[in-house]
Amino acid sequence: MAGGAETGGALVFRDARVFDGAQASKGALLIEGEVDAGLPYAWAGAIFFPGEAPMAPADLSSKQQVSFWAKADGRTYSVMLFVPSKFYAPIIQTFVPGAEWQQFTFKQAQFDGYDAHDLAGLFIGAGLPAGKFALRIDDVRFQ
Repeated sequence: MAGGAETGGALVFRDARVFDGAQASKGALLIEGEVDAGLPYAWAGAIFFPGEAPMAPADLSSKQQVSFWAKADGRTYSVMLFVPSKFYAPIIQTFVPGAEWQQFTFKQAQFDGYDAHDLAGLFIGAGLPAGKFALRIDDVRFQ
C-alpha cells in the first residue's frame, strides 16, 4: 500500500495501521488527508501492486471479484484499476462507506467488462470533491 505523500502542497495524505478492524480483525488501514480543489484529477489513497514491481501487470483473470471492508465519513470514495490494456487510464467504481464497517464487493465485469488479465494496480481512496477525508479499509481480497 502507498505511504504518505505531498504533491505541490495541494494533496496531502497519510496511511497507518490502526486497531478496531472489521469483524474483530487485528487491524485495518487508515487512509486520511485532504484533497485540494486546485487539482483537476486529484486523488489520494492506498494502491496495491500485484505484479513483481510497481505498475507491472499480473494475471488475476482467475479471480471474479475484489472485496473489502470499509468505514468512513459518508463521502464518496473510489476503487480504481490500472491496466496496460486500457493505457493505464483508471477504470473506476465508487462506493460510500458509513460510520460502521460494511463489506463492498465489485465483480470484475463491473469495471467496463475488464477481466483482470493484466492488472497493474488496485487503488482505494478519495478523489474530488475537495475536502478532508478519513477512510478505513480491511480484508482486501481478490476472489
